[in-house]
Amino acid sequence: MKIRLTTLLFFLTIEFAVKAQLTEPTEIWDSIKENATPIVAPEFAANFGSPYRMQVSAYGWEDGLQMSADGLNLYTLYAPADLLSWFTYINTNIALPICETLGNTEFIRPYAETFGMDMAFNFFGCDSGINLDILYAHRDNINDEFENWILSDIARPGTIEGGPFPVQSTTNANNVDHFLFTGSGDIWMINYTSVNPSDIESAMLLPEPINSSTGEFIADNPVMRRFNDSDTLLLVYEKYVIGAERDFMYTLSFDDGETWDEPIVMTSITAAAGHIEHPQLHENTEGSWLYYSRNYDIYRMKQSIPNNWDSWVDEELIISKGNALVIGEPSIAKNGDIAFLLGYENTGNLDDRFDLDPWYVRNLFPDNITSQHKNTNLTCVPNPATNYITINFDTNIEPTSLSIFSIEGQLCLLISNPNNYQKIDVNNLHPGLYVLEIINAFGAKGNTHFIIN
Repeated sequence: MKIRLTTLLFFLTIEFAVKAQLTEPTEIWDSIKENATPIVAPEFAANFGSPYRMQVSAYGWEDGLQMSADGLNLYTLYAPADLLSWFTYINTNIALPICETLGNTEFIRPYAETFGMDMAFNFFGCDSGINLDILYAHRDNINDEFENWILSDIARPGTIEGGPFPVQSTTNANNVDHFLFTGSGDIWMINYTSVNPSDIESAMLLPEPINSSTGEFIADNPVMRRFNDSDTLLLVYEKYVIGAERDFMYTLSFDDGETWDEPIVMTSITAAAGHIEHPQLHENTEGSWLYYSRNYDIYRMKQSIPNNWDSWVDEELIISKGNALVIGEPSIAKNGDIAFLLGYENTGNLDDRFDLDPWYVRNLFPDNITSQHKNTNLTCVPNPATNYITINFDTNIEPTSLSIFSIEGQLCLLISNPNNYQKIDVNNLHPGLYVLEIINAFGAKGNTHFIIN
């Protein structure tokens, strides 16, 4: 068959354009990320929906991920760079001038959004540097997605703030009793502020021996719990000299954070078990749990003795990295949803090789509702249903939304401000098991199940 020269040139042009497109760094990273598949452990496959990459995931490096207890606020440490390659470069080139290491721009990604970060100011007088700051995202309903990052109000040029953790007020979800963050290897705390604090100048350095005045160790990734609206606080955090050899510490305050007991090392999970990171506390009707990452998979252990913070037993794998490079930094909302980080490797570019993104997995059967909004009477009839269901709930919960999820975690229906005894058409739903969920403005939830014949 004879092919005209113009036709041949056309197809060559198309082929060249496709190849050129595939060399764009954003296209390459998109392809790598779209093929990443973290795996929920088989024992929990019926409890969770499918893990998915969050809408806020950016082309920069997201780290230190943290979600507020009500699931409506999200925080991350961010750098528009390949941060792991940059750290590796610094550690292997200690003898170089500081502006050739800390000021090196080789690993900055020009295609990554900076969210208004100051990439020029630094304390070393270098022409530029890789700035790291906390980003913040908010959603009005836990069934919505986090849509956009913004630069947090505590971000400062030339400094590094990380490890954000809010202890939310029990009376106003927009207020925070204590906001923790890390900087220069220490833990800081801002008292009685907002979910996106702007008063970093009021931050207080937590005392020794939580922090080190001489810098011989790093304190990182703090998490705090208040007990029963009292002045008693529990602080859990990481302590390490060498990054791969971390310990989880815990300490108590009985005067709302003014003073602290001597920190104690957790012996039920230590560095001997492998690389451990990001301790998280979670409570549901079954008891108290410690979530964490170990050797770059996500695990949990149950508390065997109430109020004993070194009595963790029966380790369980929750989510593994699958075909990704690493997984870690779990953060759990009250309803059991988990936000976490997934890491990837681009082996084809040694200067733009690693990246981290926030991911999410929904808990299909949330069972812990805060006591002041507890709802034990959420029902729907008929059950099994065919054409419609009528809901009935305790009016004290004052729900702001009603959702119906499939057993796979897919959102099938969302109703704002539902009414008691509201009749809902379910004709369009396929036969099977569904989760009916209501949620109020504080993030408190009630749920039940129903079947469609």
